[in-house]
Amino acid sequence: MSLHATDDYFSQYSYPLDEVQNDTLIYLYMPLIGKDAYALYMFLYNEGKRMNHYHYPSPISRITSYLNCDLETLDEAIKVLAAVGLIQYYSRLRKERTTYLYQVCSPLSLKNFFKNQILTTLLKQTIGTSSYDRTRRYFQIKSESLKNYEEHPVKFTDVFDVDLKQERPLRTRAKMYEEVNQGISIDYDTTLFEESLRDHHIPLRMLGQSIDQIIQLGYVYAIDPLTLASLVRDCFNDDHIDMKLFEDRVKSQHALDSVALNDVYLKQSEADKSQTNGQSTLDKHLRYLESISPYELLKSRQGGKEPIMRDLAIVETLMVQLGLTPAVTNVLIEYVLAKNDNRLPKSYIETIGASWARKHLKTARDAYECAKGFDNGEPVEKAKEKPVKQNEESNEALMAMISQMKGDQHD
Repeated sequence: MSLHATDDYFSQYSYPLDEVQNDTLIYLYMPLIGKDAYALYMFLYNEGKRMNHYHYPSPISRITSYLNCDLETLDEAIKVLAAVGLIQYYSRLRKERTTYLYQVCSPLSLKNFFKNQILTTLLKQTIGTSSYDRTRRYFQIKSESLKNYEEHPVKFTDVFDVDLKQERPLRTRAKMYEEVNQGISIDYDTTLFEESLRDHHIPLRMLGQSIDQIIQLGYVYAIDPLTLASLVRDCFNDDHIDMKLFEDRVKSQHALDSVALNDVYLKQSEADKSQTNGQSTLDKHLRYLESISPYELLKSRQGGKEPIMRDLAIVETLMVQLGLTPAVTNVLIEYVLAKNDNRLPKSYIETIGASWARKHLKTARDAYECAKGFDNGEPVEKAKEKPVKQNEESNEALMAMISQMKGDQHD
């Protein structure tokens, strides 16, 4: 709906601003919303006080005149204020004339603002870490220690007598001021997140008041709901979540997702391909793994759908930091997927990848032979100490795994 200068508006507020809230608006909100939105908020707040006494609509042109702005700037400022929860606005159409109602909301309390991971992260990014720390200290109060003081408690009944037969000395107004905090609303798939938590056997109620911070961190660091639930699981111990550890994991995941992807699209070089023309199912499959990139392998395993950034970033890191070839990486991907219910646990795949890097494996055949030495994640040296029969069973299981990994690929 477009604003017009001839439209009307009402403005009202629910609670008068105090000194702390004014400072909150200037030092915490204004860097985020900008001077135009801040000026509009203060104007609508004061208009609300005026309209408490003279309750009739004013034209939108009154706002643009006082703020010296055009309709486009005003419309943008209104939406900014609504997005951060500083106003709610409504409209009605009567006789081809639109009337807007602007409800001015109180800013978040200091405690709730600094608990909000979206607002604090963006504020720190906007004004810089040093300015953010100084601003936070500005709102802190240094209290006198009570260590050497003696408390003098006073009970209500020590001072007042209650006699219901007497007329009350104080009366309250019929309508009292009541503070309203609107907060902010974000678009995040909480349904998928909660379903994933249930898959990890973590009841939502166990997260308690931390749930809002978890969702906000997921949003501001662009973590998808499935990965966010996985990070919660990793930081959930003894029926509670370690929020400091969780925040660190989220930031690490964000850094991982920000890795530039290059090597994951590479295919095996001719010099590093296996020199074999065998026609067995295994030979054909190993040649197939040497003919495609890790990206293509992941995409094929997902039915042609794009792999998620988390999996691509993990594989990219393995190839860049450990120097694994595309074919060795492909064997590693299939091995880990088969062992972990089609998941790629980061620590698990990195542990095996580091072992293979130290062995200087180059071809898919090299990686396959090394994979045969693993049984339940144990290195090849331990596997050799087991009886021959058990090793044969392990090889048969691995062959079955290779067949499963092959899936719909060509024989």
